[in-house]
Amino acid sequence: MTQEGLRRRYDRVTREITRRLAWELEQIDAMGFTDYFVVVGDICTAARTRGIPTVGRGSGASSLVSYLLGITNVDPLRY
Repeated sequence: MTQEGLRRRYDRVTREITRRLAWELEQIDAMGFTDYFVVVGDICTAARTRGIPTVGRGSGASSLVSYLLGITNVDPLRY
């Protein structure tokens, strides 16, 4: 899902982006939050298709993974 997000969100995927994504995915997996991110991403996608606005909050909201899954719309590498 994050690879799909990379193609959707970035015109050019750099080594920096790839490294950051790998690091974040390792951290999310180590903490046992993989399923959580997938479910929240699915909920946000379903809400958007129904015209329901969503907002990501918390420390995970500023992650690249959240951006790639569509949980947030703020590019953490840019801001």
